[in-house]
Amino acid sequence: EEADFLAKDQEKLEQQYGDQVVKLRTKKLLKGLVTLDSILNPNDQFQKEKANIQFKRRILGPFRLEK
Repeated sequence: EEADFLAKDQEKLEQQYGDQVVKLRTKKLLKGLVTLDSILNPNDQFQKEKANIQFKRRILGPFRLEK
């Protein structure tokens, strides 16, 4: 029952946000693809971006200092 409800909910969201998501996907955003998942789970997306920034700082930091 819950799975059916979630599936219907997902369909509604895709109809509601589908165009926006497609538009965002076609523009190459620096932060990566914006998906329904990131709209529904902003915290998860935030954590991924935070981890990505930390990774870049750790890996690319020393190279930036040399310039």
